[in-house]
Amino acid sequence: MRPSVRGMLCIFAVLVSLAIALKPQVAMAGGGDVARGKALFEGKGGCVSCHGAGGRGDGPAARMLVPPPKSLADPKVKAKSDEDLMKAIQEGRPGTGMVGFKGLLSEQDIRDLVVYVRSLNK
Repeated sequence: MRPSVRGMLCIFAVLVSLAIALKPQVAMAGGGDVARGKALFEGKGGCVSCHGAGGRGDGPAARMLVPPPKSLADPKVKAKSDEDLMKAIQEGRPGTGMVGFKGLLSEQDIRDLVVYVRSLNK
């Protein structure tokens, strides 16, 4: 029995969906260290003050920010590419309390932060 075109399209759609869903789980090409990223998140990076210890946007400074900080465990954030996350950390997010850290953190620091963010709520 030959598979129908409709059946083949369904299989293709499922495979594409799986590839998209699994993409954020792939390690960054330049590498990153989760433990170092966590240390930066909680220390020098200052991320914990807005995003909170679990990255849920509930840090001590979050109450004062409009709009509130994003939950880094949110599926929409998780779906972003590593490059998009790096850009947000480097350049900030206009119209929010997220400032850019380019020049304050090295590119490796930012890679470590991205890997750590990916590890939240696994």
